[in-house]
Amino acid sequence: VVGWQGTGIEAVDATGAGDCFVGAIVVALPYGSMFLQSADPKHYGAVSSSRTSVGQFWYSLGLAGSTVLIDGITRRNVEDQLGGQSAEQLKEWAVSGGKVPAPADVLDVAGTVYPGAFGMALAVVGGLCFAAGIAAYVIMRVNLRTHPEPEKEVPHA
Repeated sequence: VVGWQGTGIEAVDATGAGDCFVGAIVVALPYGSMFLQSADPKHYGAVSSSRTSVGQFWYSLGLAGSTVLIDGITRRNVEDQLGGQSAEQLKEWAVSGGKVPAPADVLDVAGTVYPGAFGMALAVVGGLCFAAGIAAYVIMRVNLRTHPEPEKEVPHA
């Protein structure tokens, strides 16, 4: 089970005890608030609506992408195990909303391989987030070398 704790995600076992801290920092709200504070009254509406639009775009993209990834992995695994038209039968069943009957073995195998497909999608998304974090770190380090911060004077007591 994964749940929010503070500013990160924590993996929690069945007893509720935390096993490890993953460290996904939640920066969307403070970052968005910074944009809203810097907007002048003339452009406040555009800034506030763009913040919402950008957030919805990335949410939708992530949801659609992960759905396609999980569906593709599930179908491939069903076809690998059963062969033939099993992936097509699963697709017809899913597109019809469950109205078109599918063979029981296809649904059983799909139910068995789905958790693995979900886990693989989580691993892919986690890897992408890790790579994006590394890229952001490298870009910030290069930027700090190119534009170093001026040294601050420390007042003496």
